[in-house]
Amino acid sequence: MSIKKQYLKNKSVCKVHFRLSRKDARDAKRIFLLVNSTTGVKRKRL
Repeated sequence: MSIKKQYLKNKSVCKVHFRLSRKDARDAKRIFLLVNSTTGVKRKRL
């Protein structure tokens, strides 16, 4: 799995993109990304 972070200059926002190979996903119907955050970060589904 690869993860790419992009911090936006004009906002306090970080966009995160992740890729999972077909081999790693196999027959998965759902994939979860767990985030350990104590700052109350808001996340939205795209």
